[in-house]
Amino acid sequence: MIVFVLVAVAAIWGIITNIISTQSEEVDVNSKCLKVDIEATQLACGGATNSICNVTLSRSSTGDSITGVKLVFTNAAADTNFVSDAPGNIGLLETKTLTSIDTGITDTSNVEVVVYFTDSVTGAEQLCSTL
Repeated sequence: MIVFVLVAVAAIWGIITNIISTQSEEVDVNSKCLKVDIEATQLACGGATNSICNVTLSRSSTGDSITGVKLVFTNAAADTNFVSDAPGNIGLLETKTLTSIDTGITDTSNVEVVVYFTDSVTGAEQLCSTL
């Protein structure tokens, strides 16, 4: 009977430890996201259909190294989008220009920057909220 109780306690403890570590990782990423501020300071699109774009990104002076950014392009109606991945860190106070991104969207007029980190356990991308 005592062995059964000890096994049950060990199993419950394992589940609780797993939940706590998962929640801890989520809090860590959310904390990192809050400290990083990268914005598109310039968007210039051209070509026959205004679908080839250059984007200038600027980073503030806070936060950890990032894995990269995803650029979400839309037209004025926001009825279609294109996501471009730009891997690599953008250093503190750095300005970086990405050129000749073919969005495939006629009259591309908006870009949203989504920062991401890599999960230290799974290696999966963890996107920061843009809200």
